[in-house]
Amino acid sequence: MGMYGTCETVVLDGVPAHRDSLLTEEERAAGGLMPICVSRSRGPRPVPDL
Repeated sequence: MGMYGTCETVVLDGVPAHRDSLLTEEERAAGGLMPICVSRSRGPRPVPDL
């Protein structure tokens, strides 16, 4: 859609390395969401719910 936040995706496995300003600190700590357009994985491979 081209709007910030529309790429927010559920993470099934892996640890996100957040580079976003969208999620709250609590949401980041929970590790269940990741804006895949700007964030990456801390591990070898994330498993997003696509």
